[in-house]
Amino acid sequence: MDITPFRNIINEMYAKDTSRKIKSALHARKMQGKYMATTAPFGYQKDEKDHNHLVIDEVTAPVVELIFSIAEEGVRIENLYAKLYEDLTGELLTEKRFQMLSARYDSEQEELTAKIKELEKSAIADREQLSSIEQFAEQISGYAGITELNFKIINQLIEIILVSEPVEVDGQKIQRLTIHYKFIGALETLE
Repeated sequence: MDITPFRNIINEMYAKDTSRKIKSALHARKMQGKYMATTAPFGYQKDEKDHNHLVIDEVTAPVVELIFSIAEEGVRIENLYAKLYEDLTGELLTEKRFQMLSARYDSEQEELTAKIKELEKSAIADREQLSSIEQFAEQISGYAGITELNFKIINQLIEIILVSEPVEVDGQKIQRLTIHYKFIGALETLE
């Protein structure tokens, strides 16, 4: 007898049941207010005691506050445009004055938008650098008590080692050694 069709039905039922249980567990955790994503949004970090809880990241918090204050100023400004238009339609403002003020507000808005984009780029770069440093720290924490290097350790921690040509200084030949670590780059040059 061939029981393959029955086995397929049972496997499909098992997969559906497992999927339902996982979705149910995730829904329950979300209902409890637990943060489920793998990384925290910008301006927050995962709590060291509970990775399902977010706390304010003191390093990036000022950047977030600055972005929000700039965005509030943008709000472009939009209210000022509405007021200008009301003044123009109510004949409290001449067309020439309206055009002049409108151009100035456009310029301000462009500057604020550019500043927000610049801050966002800077914040992303800072976050990536911090993430790289954390990854490097996690990698090297396992090697705290080592007494000698082996191929495995070098391969996990070091990206490349650059050795310069020897240079004679005060009668001694000196070579510069630059070690580029994974995740963080070169820290210092050794001689």
